[in-house]
Amino acid sequence: MVHECFVNNAGVNISYYKINEEVGGLPLIIIPGITNSANEVIAAFSEDLPIYHIVISLRGRGKSDSPESNYSLDDQAGDINAVVAVENLAGYFLFGYSVGTGIAIRAAALNKDKVKG
Repeated sequence: MVHECFVNNAGVNISYYKINEEVGGLPLIIIPGITNSANEVIAAFSEDLPIYHIVISLRGRGKSDSPESNYSLDDQAGDINAVVAVENLAGYFLFGYSVGTGIAIRAAALNKDKVKG
């Protein structure tokens, strides 16, 4: 089951989707590349991923807000960690694709006690 959600990160609304939450366990958080949104990732392979996963559209992508500024690595890593906080996740796995990789690595460094892989 897919649930569309939003979180506000310092005035920027961030769109994300929870898929298969009912399966339980630690979620896999997916961070798309710079030209992709969560919707595109879900359309491409969510049916093939039967585990609990969360796909985030970082600022400027998909249904997330597109502020005129504040696209630093820390700003975008903060988008990920805002989702982690609002979902009250004790732990999770993190996967970044393309440019999303560097952003995911920065988010993991800022929240390393919760990242399991």
